Amino acid sequence: SEYNSAVSAHPGDVIVLHLNGNYTVGANPLTLGSDTCVLLGGTIQINSSTTATHAITANSGSSDISISGGLIDGGSPGIPTTGRNGIYFSGVSMFQIDDVTLQHFGTNSTRVGGSDVIQIDHGSTPRIITRCTINGGSARGIWMATSGVRDIILDNLVTDAQMDGVDFDESSTASLAAFNTLTNNTRYGVFIEQSASYNLVLGNVCNFDSSYGVGCYNNYSTPRAMTAYNSIICNSMFGGNGLRNGSTGDGTNVETCDNFYFNNTLANARIVSQLYGTNNYYSQNYLSGASISTSGAEVFFNSPDVNGNLQIHQSNSALGVIVQNASTTNNAPVVTATFASLGNGTGDDQWQLIPTDSGYYKVINKNSGLAMVVQGASTTNGAPIIQYAYSADGTYNDEWMIQSVGNGLYQFVNRLSGLCLDVPGGSTNAGTQLDQASSTGGAYQQFSLVEDTPASSAPGFSLSASPASQSVTAGNGTNYTINVGAINGFSGAVSLSVGGLPAGATATLSPTSVAVPGSSTLTITTSSSTPTGSHAILVTGVSGSLTNSTSATLVVNPPSTLPAGWTDADIGSPTIAGSATYSNGTFTVSGSGSDIWTTADQFNYTYQSVSGDQTVIARVVSENGTASYAKAGVMIRETTAANSVEASVLITPTNGIAMEVRPSTGAASINMTGWIRNIL
Repeated sequence: SEYNSAVSAHPGDVIVLHLNGNYTVGANPLTLGSDTCVLLGGTIQINSSTTATHAITANSGSSDISISGGLIDGGSPGIPTTGRNGIYFSGVSMFQIDDVTLQHFGTNSTRVGGSDVIQIDHGSTPRIITRCTINGGSARGIWMATSGVRDIILDNLVTDAQMDGVDFDESSTASLAAFNTLTNNTRYGVFIEQSASYNLVLGNVCNFDSSYGVGCYNNYSTPRAMTAYNSIICNSMFGGNGLRNGSTGDGTNVETCDNFYFNNTLANARIVSQLYGTNNYYSQNYLSGASISTSGAEVFFNSPDVNGNLQIHQSNSALGVIVQNASTTNNAPVVTATFASLGNGTGDDQWQLIPTDSGYYKVINKNSGLAMVVQGASTTNGAPIIQYAYSADGTYNDEWMIQSVGNGLYQFVNRLSGLCLDVPGGSTNAGTQLDQASSTGGAYQQFSLVEDTPASSAPGFSLSASPASQSVTAGNGTNYTINVGAINGFSGAVSLSVGGLPAGATATLSPTSVAVPGSSTLTITTSSSTPTGSHAILVTGVSGSLTNSTSATLVVNPPSTLPAGWTDADIGSPTIAGSATYSNGTFTVSGSGSDIWTTADQFNYTYQSVSGDQTVIARVVSENGTASYAKAGVMIRETTAANSVEASVLITPTNGIAMEVRPSTGAASINMTGWIRNIL
């Protein structure tokens, strides 16, 4: 009543409505007009006496509205949910909904039509929904229902909706869903449907959405425009299914085509693509532990952008991948070894990538003409890799998907088993036979591809660093051996220099001039001020008019202040290195990573190695992470492998406390219930 009176008394003015208490919805929702700013500092509650179908709505044709903060509670379970929304706008333009928490709009187990937590129909741009937390809905979390143009759905958390986390419907165009976290939604994380076109889905995290993480779809058999020209880029999908492009139509009246899927990560999540119309395009998507299912002539670009004869260099050891003893017979092991100089004309360490279909390749050794295969068509971890004559018989143990993991590195995923080409135990010893194993994200499952040029008769020299990577604690030093080799009878001296040093680091070469063939010792010394993280060190050699270079990686870790017996380590190779300090009985642990969940973890871990029964007593003093599933707490872990058995008690900023367990190596994590007992 006060709001309506203010609108009448001040026509044309901006009305600021500050609701800083607890309010119950009765027969009518809070209905907004134009030029209104709602600051919701309290709670709007739906209870058993509510008969209104929405908590907040707006007059059709109104514009310039903002709603921010606070809680809108749907009151379920036990409260009728049919046709009830948290926020419903129809024909409303130019609005923003920001940082609002909406919960309990549904039973979390039963789908009820019309019970979308936020539903937007018609209206004109811009329509913006940002930073909202939506937990529980009997239909969709955010439904952009009809004819939206340039809508922005940004940085929201949507969990446990009985349909979709975000749905662009009915001809939505040029809209953006970016950096949202969409978890445990029953149908899709992000759903683009019914002629929605030219939309961008960017950087979203879709965890365990039961149907698919992201889907483009048309489910009408009557004539209508295509669901087309949508770009699905850099999204992460874990569990459930991954990407879907399809239609329930007959392929004549309804088309879902010309959509672009680029650089998405799918862990234990598959790609399902049905072609209706012209091509869809898939490029550099990372697929682990699942499969591709296609119907029609889809276009896949999951291969590296190089051709010809390739050397396969192992990232962890800097060794090459070759056929043992240059064998030309079936069943010869594929092993790690020091590779030959590029352009030397030999073929035992060279491979050709020849496409088959659906983004897969046969990997053929140039010397033998035989394919890299999993022995015995095994689908189990640890099965050895050999060479064998390729056979297009549908067994598929001789085909691989080559997936970019960034920084010029690739992962080889076997088509039959879905397991990755792997160096057992991360061995750096030459002669180690490769096997297949579940994806861990480790460097021992990552490879670079180097094009081998035709042999040249001109003399020259080669450079290489051994090892390819070293780790030090800031304030300490480490050494590399720089090897200088002769090509085509080269003789003479090569002068060496170093570049790319991080601040506070110094380097010496001994000697600085090497008679070929020979080597020099590179010593790098860091200081306490040297930035932590990974740094590329460039070593350049010059001899007359000839120049060559090689690189090495220096990983600088923070100075340790941990008590004796304690270690800090990154688990699962997160992009940003973590660290830990200790002072006056308090550990401060900083880290990054995707999650402690699913079949493999990625986080920073501070630990002691122990055996037998142990008791751990700790208190989480504070947690600075703002993501709803940022986790801090206590963990007991069998090993530091990403997929290790573990048990942990973890606290999150907004989702409470949980006990998580991975019962066996590589198994999916589970939440334990009923484990807390209060002692008064």
